[in-house]
Amino acid sequence: MITRRHIVGLMAGLSSMLVLTRVRADEGACAKLDTLPRSQRRMRDNLGFQIQSKNEQMCRDCAFFSPDTATSNCGSCELLNGGAVYSTSVCDSWGAK
Repeated sequence: MITRRHIVGLMAGLSSMLVLTRVRADEGACAKLDTLPRSQRRMRDNLGFQIQSKNEQMCRDCAFFSPDTATSNCGSCELLNGGAVYSTSVCDSWGAK
């Protein structure tokens, strides 16, 4: 027999799953930057890539950046062969839009 307690427990579990899914969706591909292949890491090193910009220049204002439509803080960079970057990142090859 299904009781209210079972239903409330099930609903609590489902709501926490939805919250976790939403957080992961917001991070998008940028959440996986620490697991990049060696070739991508080397390319980023060669371009002087910084995950967090220390000045006004940021990927979101760069000609090579394409924002991800599903997330607000992630996108891709043409110079990195479409590799994921945060919109607040920057590299030495930054070019104004």
